[in-house]
Parts: sequence; C-alpha cells; structure tokens
Amino acid sequence: MNIKKQIYDVAGRTAIRLFKKQINRKRPGSKFKMQTSGRLRQSLNVKTGLDELEVRGVFYGEQLNKGQDFSTVFNFTGRGDGDVNPNPYITNLVRWLGDKKGLQGKAALKAAFAIARSKIKKGENTPKNKGWVDEIKDNVDKEVSRVFATQSKAVASKEIHKILNITIKT
Repeated sequence: MNIKKQIYDVAGRTAIRLFKKQINRKRPGSKFKMQTSGRLRQSLNVKTGLDELEVRGVFYGEQLNKGQDFSTVFNFTGRGDGDVNPNPYITNLVRWLGDKKGLQGKAALKAAFAIARSKIKKGENTPKNKGWVDEIKDNVDKEVSRVFATQSKAVASKEIHKILNITIKT
C-alpha cells in the first residue's frame, strides 16, 4: 500500500469516527439522538481522490443538516419519488419492525404508516438536528489536518531512519 493511501486511510477513519460520535449525540432542541435506524451511521464512508477526502452517507443526512422536516417529504405513499427511491423513513420503520417485532410484508408496512402518522401528529417525526454537519465541520478539518501532519512526520522519520539509519524525534 502506498504511503499517501495509508495517510488518507487514517485521516478518513478519523473523520468517520467524529461523524459517528456526532450522530450518537442528543443535540439541544431535540428529544432524540440521530441514531434511530442506524442506517445513516452505517452508510458513512470516505472517498479519496488525488488531494481530497470526502465523507459520504445516505442522502437524508444532508436533509437533517438543512433542518428539513421529514413530514414534508413523507407523503404517505411509502414510495418517495417512485419505486426507485422509497421513502427512507417508512423503509427504516419497516426494517425496524421486522428486526424488533417480527413483522413482515403488508403487516410491517401497515404498522410503519401507523407509527409515522402518530409521530407526525405528535410533532416527533424526526430528530431536530439542523446543522449537525456544520457544527463539527471545523473540528473535523482540524483533526484531519492534525492526522495528515503527524502521519507525514512519522512516515518521513521512518524513511529517513531506514535510508540513513538516523532517528529523528518528532
């Protein structure tokens, strides 16, 4: 594995760790953690390019950051914008009902809609997490920069020691 890839991998793992920590936080103004189905947390991954590191996840992570109310997205069809993109709220409720309650198929879908309607009536349909990404962006940038600096020094020190048999203290 080349050195640059190793450094980017460490930096990417650091960024993902910080985002996952943020997802698990109960934020001011919200009764809920963002960790409801676990799908957002599990979807986080890093894409690296020539000189970039990008954290990616499911699309509704960005909607939560913008403070979009899911009741405006949720149109009670369960299909979202066609069969290709089913409504993530309903999809995750159906999955949760299957895992926790053993409900499958039409029974799970019916129960998911009942839960969603109840949550919307109570105003509890989504965690209030506006700005969850913006809130930690500077911290992620600082941590990733720190990782790049320390990893680069460590790699340079190791290479100098290997070639010149000189140890450089960092």
